[in-house]
Amino acid sequence: MPKSDIDGLILACFNYYHMPHSRLRFGITELKKKLNFSPVVTLQGPRQCGKSFFAREILASDLGPSYRYVTLDTKQNRQLAQNNPSVFLAEFASDNCLAVDEAQKAPDLFDEIKAKVDVQKRRGQFLLLGSTEFSREVMVRESLTGRVSRQRLFPLTLAEAHSLEPSLNQKKSINLHVSPRLKRDDLVASLRRGGMPGIFALRSQAERDQKLQEWIEVTAYRDLLQFKGAARPDPELALLILEAIATLEFPDVSSIRALVKTDLRRVKTHLNLLEQLFAIQKIRPAKESTGKDLYLLCDSGLASRLGASFERLLYTQLVLEVMAHIHYSGQSPLDTKVSYYRAQKGAFVHLIVESRETVKALVILSEERWDQRNLRAFSGVTKFFDSKKLETICLYGGNEKLQVEKTTFYPWESMA
Repeated sequence: MPKSDIDGLILACFNYYHMPHSRLRFGITELKKKLNFSPVVTLQGPRQCGKSFFAREILASDLGPSYRYVTLDTKQNRQLAQNNPSVFLAEFASDNCLAVDEAQKAPDLFDEIKAKVDVQKRRGQFLLLGSTEFSREVMVRESLTGRVSRQRLFPLTLAEAHSLEPSLNQKKSINLHVSPRLKRDDLVASLRRGGMPGIFALRSQAERDQKLQEWIEVTAYRDLLQFKGAARPDPELALLILEAIATLEFPDVSSIRALVKTDLRRVKTHLNLLEQLFAIQKIRPAKESTGKDLYLLCDSGLASRLGASFERLLYTQLVLEVMAHIHYSGQSPLDTKVSYYRAQKGAFVHLIVESRETVKALVILSEERWDQRNLRAFSGVTKFFDSKKLETICLYGGNEKLQVEKTTFYPWESMA
């Protein structure tokens, strides 16, 4: 085979395996805004959601040659950053911005960054990436107070995965499209595949399943064990908790404890650690609701791998779409409250999304048909929220938007 053909084949293979990561990430605009006014910006999210590629490739092409990227995944860089943080910053100094991946692996680096930005008050000096929640660590929190802006990165949204145009309207707490931009088959496939860039586009289901299982096991057997404390995390218990979250009808701490048959305090500890790893997402009950915090997995593909129902996959994806929209459109998570509502008689509203202007109450139907009983879930919500701000919405399996009394029905695909 001629060398030119070999080179072409290599390039084609490279493009094939890297195209999923190269998709437009809707959070880039908001991240660049934050780099323009804050000396330190953190980019955090679950492992393999695309943070490294985002910083190493996508952002680098925007910020130019004076932007530098370094990862603490390598032992040499990690030891230098932890043992000689001033030398580390001098060696990788950048006139524009220095991105440090897996920054949580060198806690002493944060104090050195604090000292540097206090002396040189320049915007956009550091971008710190991590797969754990920096703000939970006391040393990190104290070092970065008043100097940092935070940006979340989530697994790919449906629009990102299918290369659709972004529609990040700050005035909306959630985007639902009147004319769905996905086919039903594509939606169902996306829920099963999930949104991890290095996994969802694999053509072989067996290979995708293997990669999803590896993600789950690495989270439990490696990432969880990085936390130091009096009670050492138990990987086997973590796996049971993740499966419980995927399969329980109401995955709150009590139901999880009953299923895994373990001390309540240990269950709470493991939930807290999994939340710090962004592996799970906590949904609080609305103040008018009964019930406790609910937990969902961070990605529908992971939920599918662990045996989640179709309704749970829809719920997991809806939460991802809502949270990504809030963070990527520049809305403050403190100003847009996401919760759920459960009445004493059992009526369940999957999400309540409250902003200053609107309150959206969303119910997910796993069936393609609906009836009047589906509207009863909203009866409790209407008592507690301003009727002028409240909008009640059902996501259902039909193929058109409907208006029934005061409730709007949208096809599942409207999430994209």
